[in-house]
Amino acid sequence: MARRIFRAVCLAMLVLAGGMRAQGAQSAAERQPLTGSIAASVYRNWHWDIYGLGADGTLLRRYTFGEGDNRAPAWSPDGAHIAFESNRNNNWDIYVIDASGGAPRRLTDDPPFDGSPLWSPDGPSPVFSSYTHGEPD
Repeated sequence: MARRIFRAVCLAMLVLAGGMRAQGAQSAAERQPLTGSIAASVYRNWHWDIYGLGADGTLLRRYTFGEGDNRAPAWSPDGAHIAFESNRNNNWDIYVIDASGGAPRRLTDDPPFDGSPLWSPDGPSPVFSSYTHGEPD
């Protein structure tokens, strides 16, 4: 029963997030470009973590494990990586994790907020918003 509720919540987040991504807002979920798998930010046990879901909403994998909050997942164009924002080091920075799992790699390390990662269609690394001068850059 708990799995069905979890799956329903994740699918609802995907539907709600679909319209927001087009307008540049953070999305709770994003489809993998090649397989249709979904990377979703899910709030459980007082933390946001990144999960991988099948196109039908079945749980495939958990990518992050409660070190701070991990949100706004974005698939790389080749489907090999997921970029996301995290405050695991008491500051919002950009991280990338391999789609096969493993430890996240920190891409940014500066005091302002870095978040909302996206990949260009042919880009090898994500782009993101940064509040370096108090405004998004």
